[in-house]
Amino acid sequence: MKVIHLVHWKKSGIYVAVNNLKKEGSLHGDAHDIITLRQNHNTLDLFKSIFILGHFLLKCYTGKYDSINLHSFLPHIINLFLINKKSFLFFHSNYPFLSGTSTKEKLKKFFTKKSIKSASHPICVSKVVKQSVDAALDVDSTIVYNLIDSPNTYVTCPTKINSFGSIGRFDTEKRFLELIQKFIESNTGSSLHFAGDGALLPEANTIIAKHQKNNVLFHGRQESLSPFFKAIDAYICCSKYEGFGLAIAEAMLAGKIIISTHVGILKENLDFDFIKIEDDLSNLKVCIHLAEQLDEHSIAKIVENNRNIIVKTFKNNSIYSAYIDALK
Repeated sequence: MKVIHLVHWKKSGIYVAVNNLKKEGSLHGDAHDIITLRQNHNTLDLFKSIFILGHFLLKCYTGKYDSINLHSFLPHIINLFLINKKSFLFFHSNYPFLSGTSTKEKLKKFFTKKSIKSASHPICVSKVVKQSVDAALDVDSTIVYNLIDSPNTYVTCPTKINSFGSIGRFDTEKRFLELIQKFIESNTGSSLHFAGDGALLPEANTIIAKHQKNNVLFHGRQESLSPFFKAIDAYICCSKYEGFGLAIAEAMLAGKIIISTHVGILKENLDFDFIKIEDDLSNLKVCIHLAEQLDEHSIAKIVENNRNIIVKTFKNNSIYSAYIDALK
C-alpha cells in the first residue's frame, strides 16, 4: 500500500505518531510519504507552507496513492480541495472546537463537518476522542490507536523519585508554565526537566530567572527520547486534554512513575496506576511530594503494572493491521 500523510506541524506529537506508522509500514512492505506544512511560528515559514501545500496537492493527483491521510484541523480543511474519495481524516485529540461555543470554534466545526462529508471515513486515536468526534460531528468513526515506539533498550526503574520530566510543545494546552510555577513553590530538592520547545519557552525562562532556580532544566526538542528518559524518574502531564497521550505511554514503557491529569489512554478503562492531578492543577504540589515519598518496592510494582498493560494492549503489529483495515 502507498499512503501520503499531511501533518500541520513537524515539531509535534502528531508527527511522531505518523512517523511511527511509517516505520511500522516499512516492515509490512508499505510506503508512507509524510508532508508537513509548517515547522516554525514565523511569517517566512507561513509563505513556505503555501508552496508545500501546492507540492502536496500535486503529489496527491499524480502519485497514485492508495490513501490520503489528513491529520488535525488545517489538513482536514485541505480535503475540500481533493477531488477523490481516498482521503481519511484523523482526529488526534478531543479538540476544544468540537464542543466550543465561540465564533471561531463554531467555524472550525462547520468546516470540519463539510470536509468529513467529502472524505472516506473519520479515524480517531482513542475512545475518548471517538466519543467527542462522533457526538459533535454526527459520525461513527473508527478507533485506531497510535503506534508506540517501544524503548526496550532504555527501560529503567528508579529506586527513588528525585527527578521529574515532561515532553511537548510550550503552549497553553500543555500548561508547562503552571507546572514550573507550582514545582518551584513546592520547594522540592528534586529537578524538573523538559524536552521540547515552543512560543511560551521565553516566559518559562523568565519565571525561572525571577525565582533564581537552577533545578528546572530545558533540553530542547529531542530526536531520541532515550537520554531524556534516562535523566528522569517520573513523568508529569498537566495537559487540559490529550487524544492518546503518546508520551505517557512511552514513559510507562521506559519505567517511569506517571503523575498526570485524567487524559488520553489513562481514560481508556485500563488499570493504570498513576498519581492523578486534578483538572485545575490544585493538588499538583501534593502529587509531587507523594511521588517523592514512594519507596523502592512501590515504585517497582507500579512500573511493572503499567508497562505490562502497555505491552499487552498496544501491540504495534495489531494496531497497524487495524489501521490498514480502516483504510479499506
